[in-house]
Formats: sequence, C-alpha cells, structure tokens
Amino acid sequence: MADFLIARAPLPVLILGQHYDYFDRRGHQEACDQVWDFYELLGAPEENVACFRGDHPHGYWRENQESMVDFFAQHAGLGDVEHPDETEPLEEEALYATPQGNVVKAGSTPIYRLIDERAEELTRHRPSLSGEALKSKLAELLHLPPRRAVPHHRNLRPIEVNDETYARYAIETEGSIRAILRKKMDEPRHAHSLDVERTVHLFLLHYASEEDLQDDPLARTLAKDTPLYALDVRGLGESRPDEEGSFWQPYGMDYMFHGHSLLFGESYLGRRVLDVLQTIDLLVNEGAQAIHLY
Repeated sequence: MADFLIARAPLPVLILGQHYDYFDRRGHQEACDQVWDFYELLGAPEENVACFRGDHPHGYWRENQESMVDFFAQHAGLGDVEHPDETEPLEEEALYATPQGNVVKAGSTPIYRLIDERAEELTRHRPSLSGEALKSKLAELLHLPPRRAVPHHRNLRPIEVNDETYARYAIETEGSIRAILRKKMDEPRHAHSLDVERTVHLFLLHYASEEDLQDDPLARTLAKDTPLYALDVRGLGESRPDEEGSFWQPYGMDYMFHGHSLLFGESYLGRRVLDVLQTIDLLVNEGAQAIHLY
C-alpha cells in the first residue's frame, strides 16, 4: 500500500514492520523501496524516508515504538532522546483530544449523517427512470455478466431438520461458484432428484435458508400450503466461507468480498443477483411457468 505513503511525499515518513509478521516482510521491503524511489524522484531529503523492521511477530513492539520516537524527535529538532527502561500507561482521559473523548459530542457531524444528507440531495435531482431505462440502469449498476442458458446442477444429500426433509441442489451459477437451493419435501423418497412444479415459490434468504425456513414467519406460512424453495446465494448460508467470529462483524469476509468486487469494477450484490437469475433459469428449464419471489 505504498500509494498511501507516496501521497504524503515529500514530507517525512517512517515505515514500520516486523520480521515475523503475517504481513509478509517482502511486502514491507517492497513498499520501502517504492517510497524511497518516489522521494528520490522528487528530490526529497534522504532522511525524510526511514524503514524499520523489528524481530517479532505482528504487533507494535517496544523496538518499533522507540524507532518511531527517534524519528519524530529527529524531525522535531529534538536531537537524541533517552528511552525509559519502563513506561507507565497514561489514563484514558489524558489521551482525549476533545473534552469527552468523542468528536460527535464535541460538535462534529458523523459520517453516516453526511452520507444520508448527500443521498437525499442526489435523490431530489435524480431524473426518474421507468421501464427499459430503469432495467438498463439497474443491470449497469449491478455489472451483471452474460448468463449461461441453463446452469448445471448437482443433487446433494438431503437433510432432516425437526423431522422435515429438505432436498438440496448445488447450482453452478458462475465458474466454480455454487448456490445452494433447498426444497421442503412432502415425500422424502423424492429428495434425490429435482422435480419442479409449474408454479414455484422461491424464498430469498436473510442469512441462511436453514435458519429462515425454520424461524421466518413468512417462510413457515408459505411452507404449509405450497412446495417452498429457498436459495443460499454466494457468501450466505451453506455458501458462507469459514471465518473466525460472527458473520455480522463489520470487517469480516463479506466486507472483504464486497471490497474486492469494487476493485475489479464489479458488484458483489450483482453476483448474488446473478445466482438468483441463474437459479430461475434452471427452474424454468425444469418446467416452471410462474415463479414467485419472496
């Protein structure tokens, strides 16, 4: 991420790392080299770039702290400084940059309010779209790729939940991506094949179809009266990747996949929509004439 540091050029910058960090030390050295080259092109003083790598795993260890203090002292014109043998942590209140340690309480506007105000402003000036123009704009925003005519599917092993049998199908929606389709079976013996009704009711999950089919009031009501399908699109339900911590953590795998999609000029939400569209293509090919989405 040397570009973040290059944006500071030619002002002083120190790049800290660790020899045994899970952020590879080769990347640390590469960033140092790139920044050095850029500062040299700008004719910046040689002492304006420094790199230090400690002999530890990930963390802001003492050696890194001392290197940071030395660098700051040098550029503040303080000369050599003495490092204490032991340090005493300051009380939290002593570190406050505002009276209560909270910038919003000190009068700042939170970012979510600024975003909300900007969204309302854009809404007021946005031209209204309908019909084909709306469809076209939506497809553009979702970056939907061309669809295969009918995706291949595999019949997976059915499962039983609370004495109810659910058939499971892996639908190859894109490359090696599999969306998992479930169907509540009235006849468990038929759970090893995909038999599609003329009228299909397809439930799009909130988090995981296994949970939603049991806990969601609408899903439970629908399942009483009709064969109900539920779809785990990529990254949700059975398709969710293994990760430490809760799915709802703000910077988990879902956040990472979304970020990667943006970097590639794509849309993670759009690819989930693709999973739904490919599933609909399959259901139509297998005999569905009307499909209701919930």
